[in-house]
Amino acid sequence: MDLFKLSKSISNELVLHRRTVHAYAETGFDTPKTLGYIDSVLRQNGIVPRPCGGGLIADIDGKQNAKIILRADCDALPIPEKSGLPFSADNGCGHLCGHDMHTAMLLGAASLMSKHRDRLARGIRLVFQPAEEILSGAKRMIECGATDGISAAYGIHVLPAVPFECGTVILPPAGAVAPHAEFFRISVRGRESHGAAPHRGRDALLCGAHILCALEALISRESDPQTPSCLTVGSMRAGNAANTISGVCVMEGSLRSFDKEHTKYLSRRVNETAEHTAKAMGCEAEVQTISACPALVNDAALLSNAASVFKRRLPLVVDASKGKDEKSIGGSEDFAYFSEKLPSLFFSISAGDTDFCHRSLHHPEVRFNEECLAHGCAAFCALAFDECVGKD
Repeated sequence: MDLFKLSKSISNELVLHRRTVHAYAETGFDTPKTLGYIDSVLRQNGIVPRPCGGGLIADIDGKQNAKIILRADCDALPIPEKSGLPFSADNGCGHLCGHDMHTAMLLGAASLMSKHRDRLARGIRLVFQPAEEILSGAKRMIECGATDGISAAYGIHVLPAVPFECGTVILPPAGAVAPHAEFFRISVRGRESHGAAPHRGRDALLCGAHILCALEALISRESDPQTPSCLTVGSMRAGNAANTISGVCVMEGSLRSFDKEHTKYLSRRVNETAEHTAKAMGCEAEVQTISACPALVNDAALLSNAASVFKRRLPLVVDASKGKDEKSIGGSEDFAYFSEKLPSLFFSISAGDTDFCHRSLHHPEVRFNEECLAHGCAAFCALAFDECVGKD
């Protein structure tokens, strides 16, 4: 079978799936319209899905007893989209990370698998996962049995701002490719007062600002240069008026490192820094861990097999791991929970739009070139139909 030709033949279907899910742009575990659409499309193709940990899974039998996971995340971000696309969501959220693309690719692949079940090399478990952006969906689905009876797992991510032709499969290195991550919330409690009488209050906003500056020093002064790390505070909320001293300040951020023990160290230091800085300023601070995930590890054997298959089956493939001796901190990915449980492979597809290729993931103006949908669909199909991928 010419898998890319087959995938190109359903391009209109792929675009419909992508734009429908894009317009829903639901976040976290609250994805009823998205999952309802996925359920409907699967059933139209004779595939019966079932709920699992807030998402959906569906099994398709193959020649071998071994069964592999093909996973697509389907949640959006709580950030208004500014791409100008006519099918943008109108609910203040946006598919700025391309999860709508992943969902469309896997729905298209599912359609082709259903039409050619007799050619499937192995059993397939389709996994449609919510809550990737809060690093929680994969963990919950695994806890609810998503990986039971599975021998390997595969995931895909589109990348808009990379120097490769649209649709290129980008082969990753083996080993750890995405860092451990922890999302945290710091709640600072002070005492409100009139802005003209600050001595009568305890300024939680000012305290929060000092905590923010102190946290920045954790990376510059306490992080080993040989262990790349990143700490970001991305949200800070306090006060309701210009003439008041704020009694509460809430900050949210994330920390990342490839070294698990160093992540634990940084997490402990975030707690100590927040609590002691607040105490010095007459306030109190409480630190909560919102969510976390391990490092994502690519299995070397799966990578080698998949590279061979992709190069035979697909028109555009590059090996992006050549010459990479050092790890650089990038985004974390909760597919890591699958890689912690099973031999796994997470790879990328170039999806840059020629007009917006400079916009990165999570940017409000990011656009993804829909021409890559057929390439991603074909990549999923290659993993499902080829005999040499996913063997025990």
